[in-house]
Amino acid sequence: MKQIQRVAQKKDGKNWVNTYIDTDEARVYEDLCRDLIHKKLHGASYIRRITDDTNWDGTRNITVYYMENCRSIYTVKA
Repeated sequence: MKQIQRVAQKKDGKNWVNTYIDTDEARVYEDLCRDLIHKKLHGASYIRRITDDTNWDGTRNITVYYMENCRSIYTVKA
């Protein structure tokens, strides 16, 4: 099983570069909840889209795309 984490990335040309990695489980879930609430309940325009992919090892990747070519990839328990 993959580790619960949040990876913040910024696009540099065609590549995504890691700018921040957080492995504190409570903070990862808190940040994910904040992003989901801002987008789904408050209609935040700075969040472009949210995708959800299954890893088949009991985890899933939820990717939140922001303005300015940034994204956060949350790896959480399924």
